[in-house]
Amino acid sequence: MAASVLLHYSNGVKNIHLSNTEEQMSKVTTQQLKAKVMEALPKIQGLGEDDVQLSFNGLKLASDYSLSKYGIKPNSVVHLVLRVQGG
Repeated sequence: MAASVLLHYSNGVKNIHLSNTEEQMSKVTTQQLKAKVMEALPKIQGLGEDDVQLSFNGLKLASDYSLSKYGIKPNSVVHLVLRVQGG
């Protein structure tokens, strides 16, 4: 069973595949998730890592924690917010 999250962003929803099992997914870090998101959305690839913010259940995801720390499981909804220059 593939383990993925649903990414909600300004242009819609995208399924982000993270691993083949839920156990593997629990070891994925938010930094790795962010890298997968940037890879999956070509329009944001030119942005810096600091310009891309992920959140889950209203919490900003810190880059050095595993997804399991936040309770993120397969098919969880993660939100993407882009930081805008000057605002």
